[in-house]
Amino acid sequence: MAKSKTKPKTKKVLDEEDDAPVEVDDEPVEIGDIDDVEDVDAEVEDDAPVDDDVEMMKGRGDDGDDVDAEVDEVAEQEPSGPPSAKTSKLTIALMLFNWAVVPIFFVIAYLDHEARARHSYVSIVNFVGVWGLPLRQEDDAESIYENTRPLLRMSNEELKAAYKKRGGTISIGTDEFKQVEEPVPLRLRPRDVTSDIQRELFGSDAPVATLEDEVERLIKAIPDQVKAAGERVLQKQKDDVEKRDVVRKTLIRIAWNVWQVKNLEKKLAEAKGAALDDLVKDAVQRRIYYDILAPYNRFRPDDPAKPRVERLADLDQFKSTDQVKDLFVARMQSLIDPEFKADHFLGKDYEANKIVFGKDESGKDMHSMLRDAVEKRQTIGFMLFALSQVTVPTLNEKLLPKGVERAGTVSGFYEFTNASIHYVKALALLEERRIEAIKADRQGYLVLSKENGMTRTDGFIDEYERMVDRLVTADTQIKDKQDQLARYKTQREDALKTYAQRAQQHADTLAKLLKARQNTLAVAEELRKKQDELRKALEELSDAGEVNFTIEAEIRRLEMRYIEAQKAKEKKKR
Repeated sequence: MAKSKTKPKTKKVLDEEDDAPVEVDDEPVEIGDIDDVEDVDAEVEDDAPVDDDVEMMKGRGDDGDDVDAEVDEVAEQEPSGPPSAKTSKLTIALMLFNWAVVPIFFVIAYLDHEARARHSYVSIVNFVGVWGLPLRQEDDAESIYENTRPLLRMSNEELKAAYKKRGGTISIGTDEFKQVEEPVPLRLRPRDVTSDIQRELFGSDAPVATLEDEVERLIKAIPDQVKAAGERVLQKQKDDVEKRDVVRKTLIRIAWNVWQVKNLEKKLAEAKGAALDDLVKDAVQRRIYYDILAPYNRFRPDDPAKPRVERLADLDQFKSTDQVKDLFVARMQSLIDPEFKADHFLGKDYEANKIVFGKDESGKDMHSMLRDAVEKRQTIGFMLFALSQVTVPTLNEKLLPKGVERAGTVSGFYEFTNASIHYVKALALLEERRIEAIKADRQGYLVLSKENGMTRTDGFIDEYERMVDRLVTADTQIKDKQDQLARYKTQREDALKTYAQRAQQHADTLAKLLKARQNTLAVAEELRKKQDELRKALEELSDAGEVNFTIEAEIRRLEMRYIEAQKAKEKKKR
């Protein structure tokens, strides 16, 4: 039990019950001896009583002299002054306890905040791992991609397996777990991808916060890496034979037709020295750009009227690698453009059939050329995956050593998986195109003929053998075409005659129709007149009933007068 302070000397105070002065010993008083906080008035303090207390003491005693004497005695013993602070030991103990608890509270609050921050941090990192980085447009509002994401589905068996994996010891059947099928509630904005999260995702390897940032980074970085790859390939070649072999391996395999192959062989035979070195670097860069753009062109075709990617091996159409690089930059820029560009998506026909759906909140047109978040993520994810698969010709090394890991981190597991599926399909189509090119080189092109239907043209090998036969049959073919032209002319004349007849019939029918319309107009005018007459007659007859009733009443009145006059005459006669 804590002890109260002892007093230096004995003081006299008034007892509340009998109003008599009571002496208080110098012995310490224990807290347990005080029954109530209000009884502390009986405890002696070190300081003297204040004036209010003295006045109160003066007014309490029945015997005024005794009270005054006691007050005077107290006043003589302790000089008057301001009251001292009255802090009990319980208050002091509680204050010390509070000061001891405050650091613990702050520690617990800090640990709670740290746990919540870490949970949010890990949630964002895991979210990026599944769905990828956000788009810039998702900073202001939710995109259609966020609202149409696949539902999170977990079956009873999966939940039970996860329960056991996390140390669940209670035997529970799959029927006791409820199947989960719900949307992903988390929304990730670009502002949420802080620098700490970027370092967690990418380390020091060019961290980015949005998909657009990654595309813009690649637009600047890829051309330099492609150029450096061409330099490395050239340094690995020892003589002109190996250099020419590199050109054949890189360009001839992606040639569109046999004429491109002939042109390449011709330029390769003419190139020597520095020109051959430039051709090697040019061939390597063209092949890398082709490996990037060809699968993407299968996934998102450009203008079919102007095939460009398929002709990257054509040294006459693309005279320098700068033109190829410009095509790559334009195709990459189309990944993040807000609208589809005709040059890089299906051509002018698609743009000509643009459909306007209405106006958005800012008053701008909403049309079919606008790109949504779903399409952007698909195309960006495909391009990132395609870049991760590109290898440097003849060196057996990736253009981007960590491209697969970065593509999965940026685009997310979901789009990364979809991109891998579409990429395999694109490669299959390109492989079929190569096979068809080989068949066309050997056996001829597969074409649709009016006379024979699906057939093949002459191949490269048997073209010389059939040259004479084509010259012999050329005259016959010309005559056939002339006869066919004559038939077409006859058909045209018949068609013109039929057209003239139809035109005359149309003119006659139109004249009859105009005449009938004139008659109809006259009948309509007569009908309008009849209607006006009917309206006037109805107006006149509208009050005929009232007039008839008035006349009838007048007739009755006259009849009554006549009858009364007759009766009067008869009375007079009598």
